Amino acid sequence: MFLLGPTVVYSASDLTAAATCEWATMHRVGAKLGRVELSKFEADDMLARTAKLGDAHELRVLADLKATRDVVEIARPENPTEVEEVARQTSVAFQSEAGVVYQADFFDGRFSGTPTSSCDRMTAATRSTTPSSPGTRRSPRCCSSRRTASNCNASASAPASGCTCGSATCR
Repeated sequence: MFLLGPTVVYSASDLTAAATCEWATMHRVGAKLGRVELSKFEADDMLARTAKLGDAHELRVLADLKATRDVVEIARPENPTEVEEVARQTSVAFQSEAGVVYQADFFDGRFSGTPTSSCDRMTAATRSTTPSSPGTRRSPRCCSSRRTASNCNASASAPASGCTCGSATCR
């Protein structure tokens, strides 16, 4: 979640967080608007390790994709004001012959894939596919399906694409 002028822009991660704890999400909105301060927490070594392992995994997946397909990489924006440009680059990449768009992003003025939850990979596919998420098959939690649905909804404007957002696969 970030401010773009006076507008609060949400991401799939924000929707997932709201499903977990609405109060915490609204507290974050208040902090973004400068109305409250967020609590300070100690660094979480396990979370840092998990993030590091996730980044290493993504680099391996990207290398495998580059070995077999034409990949267009979209640079993550340095700040939230660049989200419209990154979404434009994503649109241009979809119009190319690329088999994979890495770090694809979408923006409709209120909902974005960045800065916290851009699609890891989008591959050429057909639109006749349906959203699915490994997380929804393993547990009754709604978070994975909400994240998957929000990213699928955001990618609806992208021509012929399938989205792999973290562990969720939009097929």
